[in-house]
Amino acid sequence: MDRRGVLVRAVGAISGAVTLAGSGGCVERIGIVNPSLAERERPDRPESLTESSVVGYVAEFEAARTHNVYADAGATAVDLTTTATFDHETDGGYHVTARHVGTVHREEDGGHSADEIRSPPVPYRVTDEETIRLSVERERVETSAVPESADDAVPENEAEGGSEDGNDANAEDGNDETTSTPLGVRLCNVLDRPREMDVEVIRHESSEAVSPLVDGATILDATRTVNARRAIELRGITAVPGTYRVITRVSEDGLTGEGRIDVDLPGVDREPNVDVLSSSEGLSTRPLAAFDSDLS
Repeated sequence: MDRRGVLVRAVGAISGAVTLAGSGGCVERIGIVNPSLAERERPDRPESLTESSVVGYVAEFEAARTHNVYADAGATAVDLTTTATFDHETDGGYHVTARHVGTVHREEDGGHSADEIRSPPVPYRVTDEETIRLSVERERVETSAVPESADDAVPENEAEGGSEDGNDANAEDGNDETTSTPLGVRLCNVLDRPREMDVEVIRHESSEAVSPLVDGATILDATRTVNARRAIELRGITAVPGTYRVITRVSEDGLTGEGRIDVDLPGVDREPNVDVLSSSEGLSTRPLAAFDSDLS
């Protein structure tokens, strides 16, 4: 990442802004105290898209967008830290996940209030033509034995559900051992129309007589319709250590597309840890790496 270039743009936009860059991600911190908080201009998309340029751009974009949301709502000060992590380059676009934490100050009825804010992870897709920030619906598909972390908590204004059959996959397995980061799948649809996706998660079983891995119990078999330029996260699928096969399918106009990936638990310290992308190129399935910046 061209660290100096990112710093110049941030400081030029708003006095008091500082940007810190890491090897795989970017963190931006903005501190503003102003009785009349002005909106911040969003950054221009990089002329040359690379992993580092897109990560820095998304961190700045998320910072400016979040700042403006609270400025429009009447905040008098915003102290904000944003971070962006590169996920993968797929189907002609760079995919990055952004997060932010901070404090929002307000003056109301002669008094002062300061509220802490923390966002769940938000996926971005950046191409030469456009930047898409996908709104996310989060659903906990079964009750995991592991408490939710702060980053994985489902906000009150977003959907949360139970498993379709009301059963706990961990309990059925009979295994008391669990991993701290359960298996989760993020379904991203960057098309301009809704798309129905089938998701199947199968636990592998060891069998030396047949092969090192054979299909075992089906942990999840679900269908979700993902609206245009939106995402659905299926969280807490299972926390039992093992190897799982995640299969996603779409069927349209008599044609069927499929993506599949094998995932080991414990794996990366991130939920969801599997990304499914629905685009004009079809269906792609990718692993998600651990976040490389700490927002604690």
